[in-house]
Amino acid sequence: MGTVNPVSGFGGLFMFDGYSVRRLDPIPTAGLVLTDRHLVRVLCSEAVYEGSGDILLYDEKGVQRYFRVDGLTDAHDATWDGESIVCVSSTRNAIMWLTPAGEVRRIWAPTEVEDCWHINSFVAHRAGRYCSAFGVFQQSREWESHKEDRSGVIYDIDAGRVVVSGLDCPHNPMLLAEGWIVCNSGTGELLRIDPTTGQIVQRLKLQNWIRGLAVSDDYFFVGESAERNKSMLFASANLCIVHRAKWEVCARITLPVSEITSLLMVPKRFVPALQRGFRTNVYRETDYTQYNLFHRSGTDPVFLPYMCEPLPASACKVRIEAPDPPRAMSVNSRSVIKVTLQNLGTGILASAPPNPVNLSYRWQPRDNSPAEAGMRTHLERQIPPGHALSSQMQVQAPGTPGSYRLRITLVQEFVAWFDELDPANACSVDVVVGAGAPLSTAKQRLIGKLARRVRRQFQ
Repeated sequence: MGTVNPVSGFGGLFMFDGYSVRRLDPIPTAGLVLTDRHLVRVLCSEAVYEGSGDILLYDEKGVQRYFRVDGLTDAHDATWDGESIVCVSSTRNAIMWLTPAGEVRRIWAPTEVEDCWHINSFVAHRAGRYCSAFGVFQQSREWESHKEDRSGVIYDIDAGRVVVSGLDCPHNPMLLAEGWIVCNSGTGELLRIDPTTGQIVQRLKLQNWIRGLAVSDDYFFVGESAERNKSMLFASANLCIVHRAKWEVCARITLPVSEITSLLMVPKRFVPALQRGFRTNVYRETDYTQYNLFHRSGTDPVFLPYMCEPLPASACKVRIEAPDPPRAMSVNSRSVIKVTLQNLGTGILASAPPNPVNLSYRWQPRDNSPAEAGMRTHLERQIPPGHALSSQMQVQAPGTPGSYRLRITLVQEFVAWFDELDPANACSVDVVVGAGAPLSTAKQRLIGKLARRVRRQFQ
C-alpha cells in the first residue's frame, strides 16, 4: 500500500510524497496517529494548566468526528495502543487514554505537581508502556534549569522505573528491532540505544532541535526544527531522511515553517480526506462558501444572484445525453436539440458571472482540421452536485458542407471546455452537413462576422 508522510507543525499540516512537500492546511498540529479505522489529529493547545485540547478523527471521506478533551493542555503527542487514543499533556505532567468517541478512560500522572517532568511522548509496545520526559523532578518546571545536564529519561510506566537515562530533552522514542530510536532534541542527535543495557550504541548528529520521528522499512524521517534560541528570521525546518541500515543522511527537504512537531507515514487513501477536512457535504460547503463571500463583503446574499467562480477540475464532471440528435443538417441551418445534463462533480454549475457555465458544442471535421466552436445556451437553473437538468439547446451547422462530429459539452467561459478536461464530459454524434439553399452574400458576411466575434469573446 502506498504511503505519504504528513508533517505537522506550527505552520500547519504538510505532505511529503517522496518528491516534494505541499501544505494541506494551516492548522497547527501536535500529534498524528493511525488507529484501526481512523487517522487521529491532535491540534496544538496552549501551554497552560487549565484548558482543553482538540482532536479530529478522519475516515477516508474527511473529518468524521471532532471532540474537545478537557484537561488536554500543551498537547505533545498521540499514540494508538490498540484500544485507546493515548495523548500526552505536558503541562499536566499526565498521559490520557481516550475512547475513539473522545471519552477519558483513565489518566496517569507520576506526581500531582504540574509540568515537573515535562512528559512529551508515549510508547505502547508488547514489552510494556513507556514515556519520555526531560527528567524526574519534584518542582514545577524544574527541568528548565537542567536541560543541558543529561537528565532526560525513558520511563517504564508499569514497572515505575527509569529504563534509559542520560538523555537531553528526548522526544518520540520508538522501540524497534534494532533497539530504542530516540530524538535527542537537546543535542540534535538521533540515537540508537540498547534496550537491555540502556547504553547509547549509535549517534547521528543532525541539525538544531529535532522532534518528530517516522520510520519505514528503509528510512527514518526526522524533523529538524530551527534553533529556538536564535533569531527565527528566515529560519526554516527540514524533513531529514536517514538511511536506516547505513545510519547516514540521504536528503533534507526544507519546509516553509520554523518548527516540526510530528511525523507519520500515512496510507495514500487518507490524503483526499486530509484535503477535504470538514467539507464532506459538498452541497452544504458550496452553499456556505458562497454565503461567506457575501458575508465578508458586507452584503446580504438574499438579494444577490449566485456567483460562479472558476471551477477546479474535480468540479468539472458531467454526464450529457442527447436522445434524438440530428444526423443531417444543411449548412448554416439551426436545430433544437433536447439534452439531459447530470452534475457528477463537486461544485454547483450555473450560468452566472464572473465565469458562467454554459451548454455549447463544437464541430470537428472528419479530416481533423481545427474544430469550430458553436453557440452558447444558458443553464435554466443551478445544478448542484448529483442533480440533473433536462433542457433544450440550439445548434447551428457549419458554413461548409462535409462530414462532422458534433460534440455537445459544457464550457466555463474564460476558464475551460469540460471535454478538454475529460472526454467523458461530452456527448458525440456524427452529422452530415449538406449544401442546402445558398445564402445571400450580405447575410453570409453578417453571420461570419457574428461568428468571429463570438469566438474571439470566448476563446
